[in-house]
Amino acid sequence: MIVSNILIILNTIALIITLIWYKRSDELEPLAGSLTLIGTLVVQVFYKYNKDSGKSTMQQKGGNGSNNYQAGNDINVNKP
Repeated sequence: MIVSNILIILNTIALIITLIWYKRSDELEPLAGSLTLIGTLVVQVFYKYNKDSGKSTMQQKGGNGSNNYQAGNDINVNKP
């Protein structure tokens, strides 16, 4: 929890700095940085306040006498 708060504070400071840089500059690079920092700030806040983050909601059920196999990629099942 403390780490996420520190990251949000650092992101906010960097956003303020890039917005000041954008106001004082005629370039578009600070605008791109500002938009990126806004996006990361939104994701950080959403992740912090999402209670179910990191928990899997996938469930698998099988009938009587069946075998359940679940994998992220292709698997080979060798039945005895």
